Amino acid sequence: MNKVLVSSTCICKRNKLYCFISLLFLSICLATTSGELFANNDDKEIQTIRRTIQNFRSEHGTAISLEDYNELVYNRPNPIEWRFSRDLWSELKVSQNPGILLKDLKKIIKSKQDSLTRLRCKYIAHRSSPNKSISPSEIETVTEFIKYNKLLFKSVKKRDLSTDQIILRNTASYDGDVLRSLDYPLDSDLENSLPDASISEFTDRSSFFDADNMLVQSLLLTSQDAEEGGCPIYNLSSFLDSDGVILFENHVAVDGFDCLLITDGVFLIYLSVEMDYTPVRIDTYLSDPRKDREHMYQRVLYSSCSHKNFKKFQNSIWFPEFVETKVTHPGQLFEFFDKITYTDVSLDFDMNTAFFQDIIPDGSLVVDGVRGMVYRWGDHPSIGSLIKETVKSKRQAIFRNLSVVCGLCFLACWGFIEWRKRRLLKENTE
Repeated sequence: MNKVLVSSTCICKRNKLYCFISLLFLSICLATTSGELFANNDDKEIQTIRRTIQNFRSEHGTAISLEDYNELVYNRPNPIEWRFSRDLWSELKVSQNPGILLKDLKKIIKSKQDSLTRLRCKYIAHRSSPNKSISPSEIETVTEFIKYNKLLFKSVKKRDLSTDQIILRNTASYDGDVLRSLDYPLDSDLENSLPDASISEFTDRSSFFDADNMLVQSLLLTSQDAEEGGCPIYNLSSFLDSDGVILFENHVAVDGFDCLLITDGVFLIYLSVEMDYTPVRIDTYLSDPRKDREHMYQRVLYSSCSHKNFKKFQNSIWFPEFVETKVTHPGQLFEFFDKITYTDVSLDFDMNTAFFQDIIPDGSLVVDGVRGMVYRWGDHPSIGSLIKETVKSKRQAIFRNLSVVCGLCFLACWGFIEWRKRRLLKENTE
């Protein structure tokens, strides 16, 4: 009887196991089948877009434009996954047949960079904004900039035109070894007051290149200038080396200029052909933070920077004299205008490198972070004696304080010893 019960129990357990395995296998089959169905639908849609990109030339005689590509891939109800959009982007790049190759365009840009190793310029940038939320709304910046091979110099004075007050005045110089900086106090006579000076290790070349700098506006920073914290787009020759960069064969008209179109999906650059491939507009596209997760790959225009009123300074060097920048935020639009006037521009000059070391006025208080010292700059006897007297008085004060402390400690010890002696003597007497 027991054997029959045991065998029946085993059979029941075995049947339950078989049922569980069968249900699991059936679930896997259903999941796989449904996944293949959806995958097939997705693959069909991807293949349709891919064929559209490939067959566009045979139907229209040219490659698909960026606008049509965005309509196919990004501006659609059902977003395409990133791994598929990346493959389609590669397909778009292969389909292009531009009149100039990327490597040839890079050589042209590189030759421009090589011609700007010695640049000296003074310019006035007038920034205004129609938006009342931006304060100050009108600023005038007077800048003197020098790039002499690896040496750099910049002097900046900013004035708030609404209040006619100077809001910034500083000077910086890199002599190939250390960084010298001068900061002038704003609550005193700027013409006659001495600055606060500092000497420190130099780590960031990008600090010399402001947004209104002509090398930044023309995207002609070198790899050395843009490597420390600088945006890679400002080095156009390196930007062209990126794997995802596409040079479109279809030209675009921008403000009357016949332009090449270059993009990596984020930055959209328009290069004027007649001005030796000088950028006339730079647009930036980013993911819209207001979109849900499924639509996160759809791009929206974040900022647009238009260059106008170009002035030619050399055979292939053009700098804009008017820059219009619009920055779009979710629900708001910020815009400001930069009118830049360049004066005393020199693209090939020679100068004494001691200029980059002699920017600190005599008598300025210097915080030297390299040597760990604080001192006055210059050889004025009165200033030197003042420093010596200050140091001497500090040393005397320290010595005097130490003497007082030691004397008090001695008196405390002597008093304790005398008190102890008298107590012991009194105890022995009793």
